[in-house]
Amino acid sequence: MQPTHRALELLKQGHLLGLFPEGRINTGRDLLEGDTGIAWLALHARVPVFPVFLHNAPQSKSMVKPFYTPSRVRVTYGDPIDLSAYYEPRKTHALLTEVTDLLMRRLARLGGVQYVRDVAASDSTAIAAQSVGSSG
Repeated sequence: MQPTHRALELLKQGHLLGLFPEGRINTGRDLLEGDTGIAWLALHARVPVFPVFLHNAPQSKSMVKPFYTPSRVRVTYGDPIDLSAYYEPRKTHALLTEVTDLLMRRLARLGGVQYVRDVAASDSTAIAAQSVGSSG
């Protein structure tokens, strides 16, 4: 927890902090489910989140290899996301998940990709609709 508390301290002091909110290696095109730590930090520090999307970043199952792989990466910066409406409620897991999903959806839209939680939700809705349609 020490790195998390240090990150929180830096944010409260007005420093910028760059994070990869998926919290793991993504070798696909779309965004994986976000880790709620990004929401926890933003809400406890009471700071906006500036989404940044890296297009054409090299990918590998190794965490190190992409940093040594030459490529042309395009960076897109989004408008700050104001989370002040979420500052006061108790920071429950449900609230952190809601804020994380909001941030990830904005990031996905910025990058022109999909957020896998939305893909999974639309797939399960389609399956449910098929089941209802085939039951009669």
